[in-house]
Amino acid sequence: MRQLTLKAFIMNEYNKAELLVKKPGSILDENTGMRLSSAQIRRQEIAHGVQSLKLLEKVMLANKKLLDADLIYEGAVLIWNTGLPFLNANHRKSCYQAFLQAAKFLEQIQSADNALRVNFHLELAKSDIQDDNLLLAEQQILKALALDYSLPLTEVRAKYEPDEELALYQRPFDRVLKQLQQKGCL
Repeated sequence: MRQLTLKAFIMNEYNKAELLVKKPGSILDENTGMRLSSAQIRRQEIAHGVQSLKLLEKVMLANKKLLDADLIYEGAVLIWNTGLPFLNANHRKSCYQAFLQAAKFLEQIQSADNALRVNFHLELAKSDIQDDNLLLAEQQILKALALDYSLPLTEVRAKYEPDEELALYQRPFDRVLKQLQQKGCL
């Protein structure tokens, strides 16, 4: 049997992770043969999502050997999209390690998608604050604030007054990041 190259292996694992999330689980209980309740189906979906995030986290570690910027970016986007449903107080821990790996590798390849990087750092900071790791939260907040993710004025969709400070519209995450920073200092 022919062995896959590392790049092909990583792409294959990305596909597996994506299919794992999209694949519907069984709607029948294996033991009783009865239809599952909506809560049981939701738990199944959550389990598939967590499994997918763990797989993506392992694959991001495999990217360390290859350091292919396109593969790392694609993996980071997959991690972000897979982790979005887990960005609540109950499930935030499920995506922490995967988000941490993605943020680290995006920083390592100096990704130009600073908005994605800021989002990762923001969610990591929220998770750290939730776990009372204020020092780690502060580090994530500072990393996010250091990134230039400003929107050009032509892309600002909000209506603003001529004398209003436009930085609030050009850097929409700063307000939240600074609130988290103040919360961490309390």
